[in-house]
Amino acid sequence: MPTGTIRRMAHQHVQEPDHATVELLRGRAQALHQGHLRRLCGEASALHNDLFSYEKEVIWNECPNNLVHVVKAERGLSFPDAAAWCIQAINERYDSFRAESARVLAQDPSLAPFMEGMRVWIEASADWELASGRYRSATSPFVELRTR
Repeated sequence: MPTGTIRRMAHQHVQEPDHATVELLRGRAQALHQGHLRRLCGEASALHNDLFSYEKEVIWNECPNNLVHVVKAERGLSFPDAAAWCIQAINERYDSFRAESARVLAQDPSLAPFMEGMRVWIEASADWELASGRYRSATSPFVELRTR
């Protein structure tokens, strides 16, 4: 799947975290120039949301705009293979975010709160989706989301 498709889908689901505005107000205008990091953060969050919401969006509501469903259909993959593809895409974005964040921090340590805020955004949204009841059901295709 082309990266542009992922970016369009990510944009439909969430907007990039606006930590840059907060940093601007804190006097760190250089945070405004970290659009690539904000994009990676937003994509990772949107992609794992599609993973967690697969049952709710696709199976229950027949929504065709879920990334797992799109990958499954476009690539002719089984559900487990499409989910694995999406997990790899999420991990690639998170790994890229961490590497780019380290590079930026080496050049400008004053951006540490900005980078930490985006890291927490990614991890906290995934943690919330796992811990909340929003995506849990007895029939979830993901063992981690099944209710007992």
